[in-house]
Formats: sequence, structure tokens, C-alpha cells
Amino acid sequence: RYYDTKKQPVRWAFGHGLSYTSFAYSNLHLSAASMGDEDVLSVSADITNTGNRSGKEAVQLYVSDRNGTFGRPAKELKGFTKVSLAPGETKTVTWQIRARDLSYYHTELGDWYAPSGTYGILVGSASDDIRLEGEVNFVTAKLLPMTIDGTTTLGDLMADPRTAPVLSEIMKSAFGAAAENDNAGMNSDDATARATMNAMPLKSLASFAAMPQEQYDAMLQGFRAAAEA
Repeated sequence: RYYDTKKQPVRWAFGHGLSYTSFAYSNLHLSAASMGDEDVLSVSADITNTGNRSGKEAVQLYVSDRNGTFGRPAKELKGFTKVSLAPGETKTVTWQIRARDLSYYHTELGDWYAPSGTYGILVGSASDDIRLEGEVNFVTAKLLPMTIDGTTTLGDLMADPRTAPVLSEIMKSAFGAAAENDNAGMNSDDATARATMNAMPLKSLASFAAMPQEQYDAMLQGFRAAAEA
């Protein structure tokens, strides 16, 4: 995982092996285009002995987080199957992928966690010899702990279902009825205005709305209570 992620050359890649014959990979199939926390994804591929001798191939299954998650390797081995094939013979190998296979251990959550997004499903003969690639969209219901202070942005609060309703009420209170439908520009058709509002930290919102300290402290406490509920 380290050498692939850092693009460091190695003499023999993980899973490398030699044979007196050759193998072709084809027909990668995923049982679904998307999955959730409780779903099981079936992955299958056809392996064909294209040489004139019998042989065995160690077919490897890797998963790749394609969401830009910090610190994750380029790909992780999640399964392998050794298949014996006569010349010209084809066999189908199958694995099952669960949410745990897409996850890493999140210390603040105290549990395994995979962010919602796209994951690559890779099948190959070695870590540097990927023959087939597919993608699955994963959606999780798990929510990460939030640290809320003056630097927390409105976009972060609106993106979290625990704090979004609280923010909507505060927006209506701070900006009046005009904010009821568009959260004071956060849902605006103007991309620049929307990006500006999403990037605004709570301390700037308090300053813009001329909130007294007591109201600002109460706002922070309200968000913290919602995030911990």
C-alpha cells in the first residue's frame, strides 16, 4: 500500500508470480451500481487460460477510495482466489464486498467508517498489473463527530442533517423572511454568492448579523447540542 501510494518502484510488486502459461481477464461484473451500509456487493470476473499448458492464477481484488480521503492508500487488497485452469478453459471468480471493506478506522468516531462517494473495484494479477476496473457509489448513514466553534463554516453545518435545521432557523432569524427559501444565499443560483455563504465561518455570521455575545454563545451551544443528539 505504501509503495503504490508513494509511486516508489519495487523489484517485485505485491502478488507478482510467474507461470508457464498466460491468462486473460474479462467480463468484470458488479451486482449493483451503488450500495449502503448494510448492502453486499457481488463482484465477479472471468479468467481464461490463453496458453497451451495447465496453470494456476492468483486473482486479486483491490478497492480504491476515490474521494480524496486524507491518508488512505491508493488501493487495498480485499480478497484473492487461486484458480486452476486447463489450456483454453475459463472460470468465473466471485467475491463479496461489504461496507467494512471500504472503510478505515476513524479514531474520533471509534468505529470503522467509509465516506459516501465513489470507490474503484480493481481486479488484477498483481498490485501493479490491474486488468479490470469498475466503480461503485457508496452512501453511508454514519455521521462523524463535529467540533463546532467560531471557525465552523455555514457549508459544513448545512451539509450535516443534524445541524442543517438549526442553521435554517438562525438564518431566518438573522436575515428575515427573505432567507426562508434560500438560506440567505446558500441555495442561490449565483455560484459566487453560494460559495461565499458556504465558506462563511460562524464568527463572521455573528459579526455580520450584529449578534451580542450572549446570542453568539447560545448559537454555538445550540449547534453543539444538535451535533451530539
